[in-house]
Amino acid sequence: MSDERGRPATPTWTGLGFAVWSDDLERVRSLLSAGAAADEYGDGVADATPLMESVDEVEYFYDDERSAMTKLLLDHGAEVNRQNSDGRTALHYAAGAGRTAVELLLEGGADPNAVAVDGRTPLHEAVDLLNLGAVQALCGAGADRTATDRDGRTPADLLDRADEGADEEQTAIRAALDAP
Repeated sequence: MSDERGRPATPTWTGLGFAVWSDDLERVRSLLSAGAAADEYGDGVADATPLMESVDEVEYFYDDERSAMTKLLLDHGAEVNRQNSDGRTALHYAAGAGRTAVELLLEGGADPNAVAVDGRTPLHEAVDLLNLGAVQALCGAGADRTATDRDGRTPADLLDRADEGADEEQTAIRAALDAP
């Protein structure tokens, strides 16, 4: 039996998917060492991969263990540019996790200009989340600062609608976007 999107009615996790979701670094290490497929998350669980889940975190919680988990997944062949049904890659998810997560993925071959179905790039996501470290890392890796989403907005255009209380972050991000 399946739901309206064709997913199994009862989700089934892979051992690795559940270990990543539950932040169990030692179990992730053990499963990957035993040959678990680095890109298998489960059926009907989420439209993501373990790598996407490993970086889908706010920066405050993206700690050394999460970083080690991301690196392990990359070292065991996780497809860094794999897209979900919305066209998002792990780099889109990492925009909230900050510089460390973004740099790990870029070092692993992530495309800084990956385009989701809605036209958003990882840089759009990082700017929208006001994550300066992620913006700087993406710009340093050659992210297209002029890319437009399906509504015709560049990453800089997203600053105009960001929180009013974040003036310092907006100024720093605008400077990063304007830097050569």
